[in-house]
Amino acid sequence: MKDGRVTRGGADVVVSAKELAILIALLRHPGRLLSHAQLLDEAWSCDAEASPEVIRVHVKNLRRKLAMDGRGGVIETVHGIGYRVGT
Repeated sequence: MKDGRVTRGGADVVVSAKELAILIALLRHPGRLLSHAQLLDEAWSCDAEASPEVIRVHVKNLRRKLAMDGRGGVIETVHGIGYRVGT
């Protein structure tokens, strides 16, 4: 998968391929909490390995890229469990 573009508030945002895969996985399940293991299953190929720390870094970068003028982020962290996007 190549880098991609998403739109937030009418503005194009360039995201990495892995950030896009994470965002797609979260958007497939709006409001549902996805654990690190579930994100690994959905956003990483079966032959690749990633730790929860790698996921945290990608989510942090994605959250920063999607931030808008003081508005809250679209990705919520539930510490020790995983991530979700609002409904």
